[in-house]
Amino acid sequence: MEDRAVITIPATLTDKILEAISIVLLALLWVMVIVGYMNLPEIIPVHFNGAGDPDSYGDRNTLFLLPVIGSFIYFILTLLNGKPHTFNYPVAITPENAENQYRIAVRMMRAIKVSVLLVFCAIEYGSYRVAMGSQDGLGSWFIVFVFAIIFMPMIYFIYKAFRNR
Repeated sequence: MEDRAVITIPATLTDKILEAISIVLLALLWVMVIVGYMNLPEIIPVHFNGAGDPDSYGDRNTLFLLPVIGSFIYFILTLLNGKPHTFNYPVAITPENAENQYRIAVRMMRAIKVSVLLVFCAIEYGSYRVAMGSQDGLGSWFIVFVFAIIFMPMIYFIYKAFRNR
């Protein structure tokens, strides 16, 4: 990797809103699991196939896995956001474009945090409803939802990076 400028990118209002949304989603994820835990049966669906149907069952303690993973992802992405000069970029980073490219990349990381936590909340909520018998599965739309929520921000920000070389 070439020597890149180490620049601190100040958070804009949009960045602060994305951070606030991700914190709310992370808290919601934990609250859903903690509040719902006692109401659940001992055995719950722990995996769903591409059609959204449960295809594996396990102990209700596995509900805590997504909040733990979500917290880990949140903290790692937050730490990485402080080092945008270490990221991979789809365009060459020059002294002239470094600040703008870093800003785009940092915002993308924040959007990915929101996306991942939103998907985790949807999975936990769906798992709870299936375990309680309120619905049969997550629905065939769920896989489309997951891919759209995760990949649309990435595609948008990569496009933006190319456009703002």
